[in-house]
Amino acid sequence: MNFLHSKYYYIFEKISNFLLLNLLWLLLSMPVIILLPATAAMFGVIRSWIKNKETSVIRVFFELFKENFKHSLLFGIIWAIYAASAYINLVIAVGYWKVTLTLLLIALGIILTFMTVYIFPVMVHYQTRFIELMQKSLYFSVRFLPFTILCILLFIGTIAVMIHFPVSSLIVPSLAAYVISIICLKTFNL
Repeated sequence: MNFLHSKYYYIFEKISNFLLLNLLWLLLSMPVIILLPATAAMFGVIRSWIKNKETSVIRVFFELFKENFKHSLLFGIIWAIYAASAYINLVIAVGYWKVTLTLLLIALGIILTFMTVYIFPVMVHYQTRFIELMQKSLYFSVRFLPFTILCILLFIGTIAVMIHFPVSSLIVPSLAAYVISIICLKTFNL
């Protein structure tokens, strides 16, 4: 039996692709400002794996990084501004017992969190304008709420694993992105 056509080679290739993808993502995420473009590229590479379009990692990663840079950076800036202003307003509202404002800010935070689950899969799957990207992410997050909650729990679990086992950060984020991508691609086809 030829090693290149064996099951062991296939498994080794998959593991090394996940490790390489995760290392690229970690390196490009070091400057926090480009964390979201790197994440979009990671989801794009995984989408191409799932669709059996491409097995390459490095070339596809950098192509998708460049292609999705503007949308993901814009979303990141909007998300950061909202999160900072919501936190400040929440602290002020709670301090003055403004229940309506507090509940509104919490609801908007939940909606933004739900949208974040779908933002990268939608970005690399549909190639739309920014407003359509936000609309589709909101639609899928509400329409498929159980899947959205499952993905959020997976994300929380991923962070918990990486906190307790730091070495797992070499592969766990790309594995989590793979599972989230599979879930999201299934919802796109429903």
